[in-house]
Amino acid sequence: MNDPNIGGLPSKKTIFIGAEGGPSTGKSTLAAAVFSKLKKELSTNSSIEFVQEYAKECIYSDWWSAMEKYQFHVIAEQAFRLMRLNGKVDYVVTDGSLLLNVPYLYGFPYEKTFSAFLLDLESQTEWWHYLLDPPFDFSYEKSNRRKDFEWSLRKHDEIEKYLRKLDVVCAAGSPEILEEKIVSRVLAREVMMHKRDALVLNK
Repeated sequence: MNDPNIGGLPSKKTIFIGAEGGPSTGKSTLAAAVFSKLKKELSTNSSIEFVQEYAKECIYSDWWSAMEKYQFHVIAEQAFRLMRLNGKVDYVVTDGSLLLNVPYLYGFPYEKTFSAFLLDLESQTEWWHYLLDPPFDFSYEKSNRRKDFEWSLRKHDEIEKYLRKLDVVCAAGSPEILEEKIVSRVLAREVMMHKRDALVLNK
């Protein structure tokens, strides 16, 4: 069996599921809920993992200045955590997709280089992107955030425009609506895959 990390072909077709949106839109809530539900409902033949947004770890570690100055490190670490699972599990759920990083590069001198790098990685994998609704002022989580609500709203708008420009958004809505859509799609795919495998075995 080939190891996808040493140049061989991936042994599994990994589907990456990204919860997309600006700060305080519910990305982590959606990703965790989807992971928890699918972990229980998927058969023992299918595997799923959750990859947390690395930037959030930096925030909780009080690496504010380093994170803003060395955004390329945040991107590289997030990409590593995601891509190391490619070909090893069936599904990866994350609140820190590859493309989510691009709007945070705006204004940096290496914006074009790293944006192209992330797009290249994206093209080598299969992603399902689900866009959350914009945050509301009354629900904005202020703890461990250095930016205000207005900044977060602008960032969400940049993320939405970027993803829609690429035409990669599978669906948009609230965490509750998107959770149902994602889980239903995964389970429907599982049924289809099992039927296909059964046909192959019966030939």
